[in-house]
Amino acid sequence: MNGDLTIRGADAEFNSIMYVMRDVTIEYSRINGLGQNGSLIIFANGNINIRNNSVNQDEPSNIKGFFYSEQALEMFGVGSNIRIEGGISARRIVLNAIRGRASNQNFSGAQKITNNDYFEGAQNQIGKLSRLQIIYDPEIINTYADIKSREPVIKNLDPPKIINRDIE
Repeated sequence: MNGDLTIRGADAEFNSIMYVMRDVTIEYSRINGLGQNGSLIIFANGNINIRNNSVNQDEPSNIKGFFYSEQALEMFGVGSNIRIEGGISARRIVLNAIRGRASNQNFSGAQKITNNDYFEGAQNQIGKLSRLQIIYDPEIINTYADIKSREPVIKNLDPPKIINRDIE
């Protein structure tokens, strides 16, 4: 792709490798692999920004993928909930996350400090997983390296068509 790649507001399943000459932005979406073995591999010359995906959801977007940027890669797991099985690589990497539940509402007991200097609401988060998980998987690199035949090159895309705006 010669320009930028933006995935916004999508409930999508992928099994693809993308080469992007400029920036990549994935936001306000729910991204998963297509079927059991679907993966998303992105190589970008520009920046990669992955933010606000599966916002305030308890179940993460499960992406089997690899993201490579020649510049910077930024991922946010505060409101987002993302689990990547594969890897990331970039000249500069910025990761921000919390663990447990997220909401745009106050949790009961929020902003009340106990004698232990913990927020009471934080007690409910102990033992919860991070909302940004990256699990290294060498097999995803083998998926790319094992391609023996030349991939088809797509030069033109049809305009997007809205199929269903409801997220279940």
